[in-house]
Amino acid sequence: MLTSPETTLELVPDLPDEKLRVKLLGAHRLRDAGHRALAFYLHDMERRGVHQLLGCVSAVQFAVRVLGLDRRTARDLLAAGKALGELPRIDGAFAEGRLSWTKARLLARIAVPETEAAWLERGEPLSCAELESLVATSEVGRPPRPDRLGLPRVKLDVRLRLGPLAHEAWEKLRV
Repeated sequence: MLTSPETTLELVPDLPDEKLRVKLLGAHRLRDAGHRALAFYLHDMERRGVHQLLGCVSAVQFAVRVLGLDRRTARDLLAAGKALGELPRIDGAFAEGRLSWTKARLLARIAVPETEAAWLERGEPLSCAELESLVATSEVGRPPRPDRLGLPRVKLDVRLRLGPLAHEAWEKLRV
């Protein structure tokens, strides 16, 4: 049995097939809920500046130092937390279990309040791989294209060595 201040988790070996399937689905949903909670609280921390009171230049740095997340995951969670705060339909579909965390995160990356309904309608029935492909060939703020044609966005890796103040400014720009 695993226990923390927020949850108790019972791990039972050798379950019958159907109970094992149900446990796996529940564990997956629990993981998704954990990601949503991390996204929410990291955004709240960043928005209120609490990370500074805890000795960190950003909520991302807090997540890396204290929570042990890698920088990319922390940035993605923070961005998703911010976006989902402005996208109540997508956040609601996730809360109701109609969207996985992966889909909610992908939709939050591309949708804005004006296009939220269209993206939710288009993305909900797609597989994660199909939605990822559609998002990769779309522009932020634009509604989904019905024909799914287009070129993928160009992504570049940038590596820099910065001092603490420049790092803080860079982190704020990246999110």
